[in-house]
Amino acid sequence: MIMECGVGAFSLAIYHLIAHGLFKGTLFLGAGGIIGEARKNERIPKDPLYNFVVEKNPARGRKPWLLMAAMTLLIPIVILIFAHWIVAQDFYQKQGAIVLLFFGWVTGAQLIFATYRMRTDKPGRLISLVIVSLAVVVVGYTLVSHAFDLFLYPDEAFRARIYTAAMIDVVWFDVLVVLITAVIVTGWLRTYYNQRNGRRKDKALKPLWLAFYALISRDFYVNDLYVLLTRRLESLATRLNIWLRWV
Repeated sequence: MIMECGVGAFSLAIYHLIAHGLFKGTLFLGAGGIIGEARKNERIPKDPLYNFVVEKNPARGRKPWLLMAAMTLLIPIVILIFAHWIVAQDFYQKQGAIVLLFFGWVTGAQLIFATYRMRTDKPGRLISLVIVSLAVVVVGYTLVSHAFDLFLYPDEAFRARIYTAAMIDVVWFDVLVVLITAVIVTGWLRTYYNQRNGRRKDKALKPLWLAFYALISRDFYVNDLYVLLTRRLESLATRLNIWLRWV
């Protein structure tokens, strides 16, 4: 929602806020029933999702890695482009729209990639259900978000100015999009290939990959910096209180 506001899609952020509230409300209201069922049966049933997320078990049978890599990269972007094209053909002329499409593509591709790694006896059926669900969600999300856009901002010129205000230089924008896309695609293809043919022992790059993984897993150490600054501020406030005899 913050990203949507940053690219000028305020109406989409409002719809996202409402949808998020309804979704979370449904989860909270259904939590009691889940707890009641868990009390009746203390043993947790191990389904494919549990095996993948908790036990980290890889899938037994998988489709060819090159086919799945192509599906992972092409299917989400095709669904996203088609969904937005049927409601607004000039949607791709706005930088904010491209950013939203980019993150939507990353999310959809990651979903198919995770499905590829799950343990299942019928991977084709599971992937088909994921693709259909992704198409339904994206089309519905796109139609409703554009409807919210027209409802909140009926003036077309005003909507255009909102997106224009969030734009940056076209050259730098294209460079960033191409660079990030290349990094993501290379990472996915490398992971697919390694899972299909076994992990390569690259001792020279291993420390670099571990350092990069540590950086990503710790959220670029933003939380650590926040905790450090908070502790320093609390310590300074305590000394100031003692010095001024407020406490």
